[in-house]
Amino acid sequence: MPAIQLRQLGKCFGLQHAATAALCDIDLDIAAGESVALLGPSSSGKSTLMRLLCGIERPTSGQFRIGDVDLGRLDEAALNRWRGLTVGPGVPGL
Repeated sequence: MPAIQLRQLGKCFGLQHAATAALCDIDLDIAAGESVALLGPSSSGKSTLMRLLCGIERPTSGQFRIGDVDLGRLDEAALNRWRGLTVGPGVPGL
């Protein structure tokens, strides 16, 4: 299983009829120990993707797992606990 797995991940901002898509249908697998660089022009979704991976933002669509945790299924309290245990101190084994 990949350390990070994204399936059809999407994030839109704004109201439904005037929404701006920051990310659309992102599929990505990152293995434990693998190094990845996010490159792209301004406003291409790099920061949005990082905010999703850190649990700061929630996706509009799709699924994402970090390790054995499906972040999309966590309620706000569980997501806050996960973020405090993993994002701040770093994720062991990644």
